[in-house]
Amino acid sequence: MLFSLLDTLHEPNRKLPALWKAVNFLRKMEAFDFEEGVFPEEQIALAFITGREACLKSSLEGFSRDIHRLVGMPSTDTAAREDLAASLKKYIETWREGVNDIISHYTTIFLERSPSTSAPASKAAAAPSLQPSLQALLATYASHALQRHLLPLLRDTLPHIPLSSLSTIHDRLAHCATAFARVGLDFRGVLGDVCSHAVLRSVQDEMRDVTATFVALLKQKTGRPTSSQLRNSTPPSEWAVTASAATSPPKGSAPSKSLHVPPHVLASYPPVARYMNALLSLFNDFRKVASVAIASTLQAELDSCLAEAGEALLRYVKNVVGQSDAEARIGEALGAVFFAMFVPFVRRAFGEGCTR
Repeated sequence: MLFSLLDTLHEPNRKLPALWKAVNFLRKMEAFDFEEGVFPEEQIALAFITGREACLKSSLEGFSRDIHRLVGMPSTDTAAREDLAASLKKYIETWREGVNDIISHYTTIFLERSPSTSAPASKAAAAPSLQPSLQALLATYASHALQRHLLPLLRDTLPHIPLSSLSTIHDRLAHCATAFARVGLDFRGVLGDVCSHAVLRSVQDEMRDVTATFVALLKQKTGRPTSSQLRNSTPPSEWAVTASAATSPPKGSAPSKSLHVPPHVLASYPPVARYMNALLSLFNDFRKVASVAIASTLQAELDSCLAEAGEALLRYVKNVVGQSDAEARIGEALGAVFFAMFVPFVRRAFGEGCTR
């Protein structure tokens, strides 16, 4: 009978009535004795938590295996990263439901209902109040569930999640933390640090990727570093400017004052416009999970990327200045638009649009 009741505490999907009934029978059986300062009620409570923890761990193992397998996939595998985000969402939801059930069931069985109603009157009168120790046991378990099952997985996984999916996961975690704060498990402070680190790494990686694409294009058009490099450079009229603007390449007048309207002159230079669109798309995704704590680091990263792109563009412009006057005018206009229009707008878009 004792083993059957203990097995009930280890069975998944058991609801509150069955668990309450099993615990109540254990109380009435008086199967646990007072040992080394630990009362029977505390031993039953520990058996309850041990059994429900085993069920929670079992329900998380499948998702955990999938997540660790997908984390090892190449970062260029878009499908794997999307599957990773989906698996992490399921893991978080399963963890939330499991831990919430354990806390609510434990509270109902051990903290809200007195065991004295099912114990002999003499023992009930002699027993001290066990509320503090029972509450401490629950608090210890709640911390264990957070530190053992959730936070380590988030630290390992979040940096591999696409930035576009991070906002959804961040919102789900924030909702989860707020819900647990009502029962004393407030981990919003820890969550902020974990998410900020993941966002920082993800934004830095994507910022470097889009910049590397633009720089690679410029290097290709610049040509090989030989004595005849001028002849190897691709004329800007063939790739850097629209046909309608090639005869009179615009330089623009002043940087755009609106964060929502990029400088119109950039439309005349498709490669720069594509680079700008990639950065703005990245900023939009980042804005949903922006953190002031990492703003200065990301601003420095953006400046570094813009400097790298600017150096590559400057090398290209220097190589085309010696070509025909028409190509030289286009090259000079391209450089002027990049440094005078593109760079100030992008820096303002990040500084004012993402961190305020």
